[in-house]
Amino acid sequence: MYIYVKKSICTKDLNCFQGISVEKDFEMSMTEFVDYGYIIVCIYRSPDSNLWIFLKNLELVMQKIQSRNKKLLLCGDWNLNFMLDNIRLQELQNLLESYDMINTVRSAKRITPSTESLTDVIITNKDIPELRASVVDLGFFDHLAQTVRINIGKGNRRARIVVRRQLTNNSIEELKNLLSKESWNEVFNHSDVNSSLKAFLDIFLYCSDTAFPYKRVKLREVINKRWLSKGLIVSSKRMQNLNNLKRTFTLTREALIYIKK
Repeated sequence: MYIYVKKSICTKDLNCFQGISVEKDFEMSMTEFVDYGYIIVCIYRSPDSNLWIFLKNLELVMQKIQSRNKKLLLCGDWNLNFMLDNIRLQELQNLLESYDMINTVRSAKRITPSTESLTDVIITNKDIPELRASVVDLGFFDHLAQTVRINIGKGNRRARIVVRRQLTNNSIEELKNLLSKESWNEVFNHSDVNSSLKAFLDIFLYCSDTAFPYKRVKLREVINKRWLSKGLIVSSKRMQNLNNLKRTFTLTREALIYIKK
């Protein structure tokens, strides 16, 4: 499992949690958002895994993170249907309740003509009222995606400031004006070529420094969306329509195989 973040966000690995992941039972990846006081933990649990190991390791993670006085966000596919009331789900909910945690996803994430299930979760501290979770159909899978929006303000991030010259039409005209006022006598009065060149560069650099002075500027983050091609957008919409048919109607085996391809 991977957790992708923007390059501008400062993150930190948490080495103290190494060795907690267990294949099938508790597969985990995590990172800390340093400037915002959040720790994001993504967990996958296989349907045929050991529930006791999952609950034991989950409690260990919540215990360690809360002792650090950090806000916690748990997410992933736990293969426990939150829409069915049973003993296994009750054990999990009792554990979450003991650490004052709550699942913010309320809608089904997989829908068929006869069933609905909610196994993907976004769980966080109850004292974060500004957190909003929603279900989104991206059109790539028969599973719906979960998104969460957290109002965390600007944090402690500092804008990147660099020093550079501002090249504008006005500054170019200023340079032309300064150069036109020069007599260039110092250049022509030298008989030595190197001396003439040095005099020319001294005058030109003085004018350019005057017209294009160094200034401190803030760099804006550039969002690269080139990976989202037109073909990918078209394929996404088509897959979305096919999955809608799959959820609404009972399709033939041939139709299901076609959609799966």
